[in-house]
Amino acid sequence: MLTVKAVAKQLGQIQQEIEKHLKAGHPRYLVPEPSLGWVISPNSSHYSLPYHSNSFGFRVVPAFVESGAHPLRLGFFGDSLVHGDEVNDVDCWVSRLQEKLPSIQVFNAGVPGYGTDQSLMRLEECTVPLDWVFLGLALCDETRNINILRIHRSENTAIPFMKPRFILTQNGLQKVNPPFADFHQLQENYLKPETQAFLKQYDFYYPTHPYWSQYQNKINRMFRKFRVPLSLGKNPFKLARKLTFKILERFAEYSASKNLKATVLLVPTEHELQEESSAFHEYIQEISRLKLLYWDLREAFVQKNLQAYAPSELWCPQGHFSIQTSEWIADFLAKKIKEKL
Repeated sequence: MLTVKAVAKQLGQIQQEIEKHLKAGHPRYLVPEPSLGWVISPNSSHYSLPYHSNSFGFRVVPAFVESGAHPLRLGFFGDSLVHGDEVNDVDCWVSRLQEKLPSIQVFNAGVPGYGTDQSLMRLEECTVPLDWVFLGLALCDETRNINILRIHRSENTAIPFMKPRFILTQNGLQKVNPPFADFHQLQENYLKPETQAFLKQYDFYYPTHPYWSQYQNKINRMFRKFRVPLSLGKNPFKLARKLTFKILERFAEYSASKNLKATVLLVPTEHELQEESSAFHEYIQEISRLKLLYWDLREAFVQKNLQAYAPSELWCPQGHFSIQTSEWIADFLAKKIKEKL
């Protein structure tokens, strides 16, 4: 059962594991950060996964060679589906795209575990000069936008850090930051009264009533899976979607204020490719209302004979894009970008 005590125990176990790796001298790829929750450490590598970062704290994108002339600079912001989890640096779709656009510089600013909110916050804090920015929008990230501590929402996670989030106010979006803790204070910080008060106010998944919260979330997810138009208690998906619409609006406003070309990428999971999603249709309507350019990455899979491939050839074990699907996405985006240019 998910309780404050159970969460604290899990945080303590993760903290001990992290400290063990730190004492052994293993590098840290993801590190806690006050303004964004967590970031990729610059010039780092993951101790067990094939991930490496550059001096900006972006994932390494091989193949681009600086020629002296100022190239067009593209920045891709988003979650693990943009970052390219479970594949090597050279095999994620952002790197494959760079190979197909050798005269353009491509930056992979995706971060594992990010919500749409953090992706936008990362863009707003980005100091790298960019000309064209892409914001990845995955339906699996919606409820991350109403969540602070990932363990509250998903017990099977290795990310123990708390994240900021946006709340809706009469003046638009307001950012709220949780009490910050480094690697060595995760459990201690979580149990502080002020932290508990903050989480209780701002984290939709905070276990106020453990039994009710646990089963309510499971039943609501089941309702959503089978498209039952019901919900127990507050509907997390309705709240999250309303907030995500506002995040897209802020993305449009921010990009316009900085004279940045902006595009939303609708990023599907295996589920969205198997079944028609009405949610993407709602987002397309909202993005069109905002007069934002969008590209639907489901189109990268059109005319592909998916039945000819084993699921393991299309998806990594945790549901991220494989080398094959990354290649299809890179082909699709390269064609789109060349058309726009």
